[in-house]
Amino acid sequence: MEHLDHAAFARRPPVPSYAMACTGAAPEPRCTLRAPLLGGLVTGLGVSGAYHLGAAALQLQGQGCYAAALVALSVVIAGLAATAALWAEADGRPPLAVTAASLITGAAVNGMHHTGMRAVSVRVTPSDRPLPGARAVQFVFPLGLGSCLSLTSAFAALSPTTGEREASASCRWPVESTAH
Repeated sequence: MEHLDHAAFARRPPVPSYAMACTGAAPEPRCTLRAPLLGGLVTGLGVSGAYHLGAAALQLQGQGCYAAALVALSVVIAGLAATAALWAEADGRPPLAVTAASLITGAAVNGMHHTGMRAVSVRVTPSDRPLPGARAVQFVFPLGLGSCLSLTSAFAALSPTTGEREASASCRWPVESTAH
């Protein structure tokens, strides 16, 4: 799948990109309207920072430039997507509201991506010199490992504590035996 003849990835910038994606998704504010707004801002900055740092890691045989207004718009869209996701995540929301917020989040993430893509323009100047950096296929293992670690961390963070398990068990009705 290495059909990117005029592009390669730098080895260092994806590391901060991944770190920003992880820390940007870390806050889990609840309860008030202020919390999802603040959490959405922080998470949106993390997501858009990861996105644009990842894009900056792309090394080209040529020159790329960014439209600052479209980059700023993609950051705002990322913040709106994160805010909608955090609002939907709060306890006690009606299913229809959660569905609507989830659709808004999905549309906003898609819009953020395409706005970010539209923000960059590239003028390729083909060359026979090989580009420094890693090929796309070299990111398969780190991406898979990062995904596994993220899922494992999420599973561990969302698993009930011993106290929560005990509290849940104390709320259950005792099961009566039908055998005499």
